[in-house]
Amino acid sequence: MEQFRTIISGACMLSLAMGLCTMIQPGRLLEKQMRFLLSLLFVLCMAVPFLRIDYDTLTERLMQADVLPESGTLTTAMEQQLLEKTALCSESAVRTLLSAEGIACTDVSVSVHISETGSISISEVSVVCDDFQRASVLLRQQLGEEVALHVEEVVG
Repeated sequence: MEQFRTIISGACMLSLAMGLCTMIQPGRLLEKQMRFLLSLLFVLCMAVPFLRIDYDTLTERLMQADVLPESGTLTTAMEQQLLEKTALCSESAVRTLLSAEGIACTDVSVSVHISETGSISISEVSVVCDDFQRASVLLRQQLGEEVALHVEEVVG
């Protein structure tokens, strides 16, 4: 609900600003450029509430000395943070998928990596659950054949 309020108030304020900018625009000389910039600003204003990126917390964490890897580059630290967050989100998604099918999991582990082209992909998924057969079929359908899948059944 808060996101919609932010979007609506942003749209109102941006519409007001757009109206003022077009009123003070000096003739038709820069009309297309002004419309392009204002449209771009409008789209960005609408997208920001959905991004939900906590830049302050991320920046503070990266600036701590113990977070930076031995190479000391900020890019490497950002990639590592991205991999960790992606793995956590993927684990949560696997747990949710299996629990929606009535399969209880005791442990879920997801390994992700970034390729040379910059794409992030899941390389391995390990699950300990109460229904080996159903979990294997369901995860194989969702993840595809290229992902290494390790499913163990809880005994007892």
